[in-house]
Amino acid sequence: MNYKKKKNIIRVIMIIVALLMFVGVAIGGLVSVYAAEDVTVETFESGSLYNAFNEAKEDTDQNNVKSFTVKSGVVSSADFSMFGNLSSCEIIDLSGTEFEGGKIPDNFMSGRRVSEFYAPKNISGIGNNAFSGCGNLKKLSFTNSLDTIGNRAFESCSSLTSVYFPESLKLVDECAFRGS
Repeated sequence: MNYKKKKNIIRVIMIIVALLMFVGVAIGGLVSVYAAEDVTVETFESGSLYNAFNEAKEDTDQNNVKSFTVKSGVVSSADFSMFGNLSSCEIIDLSGTEFEGGKIPDNFMSGRRVSEFYAPKNISGIGNNAFSGCGNLKKLSFTNSLDTIGNRAFESCSSLTSVYFPESLKLVDECAFRGS
């Protein structure tokens, strides 16, 4: 076989390998998109939200959880760290719960991919940097008990286009919506 034929055969093989790699990546991407799950926790004991979440998600990889809903329970300070595990979650609905102390803590969802957040029913305050850097955040829902929004709470939430402020709101820190 001459040099020119060998060169053409090698080119054809390289093209086939590249196509197979492209198809594999495309199929892998589709699998991860369709693997996204909605996880719902009916109720839990305060301090055990992480365990309830793991039971509800079953075999689903937590990185594929698209939506997380908790229908009832009291979220304690021991439960707050659980939300750090929801880095890919887009919708978080805690409207059926109550937060111990009635405040969304400082840095609660800072820098996460969340696009919709439904606050617990007893929220009276939002901590400093609670949602800062949540560039996908579009929709917020708070109850009429909200009275304070902390420093840089929604800083750099560039997708946030409208927010409903309840009549109970008394204090919005001057930098609460900086860069939003």
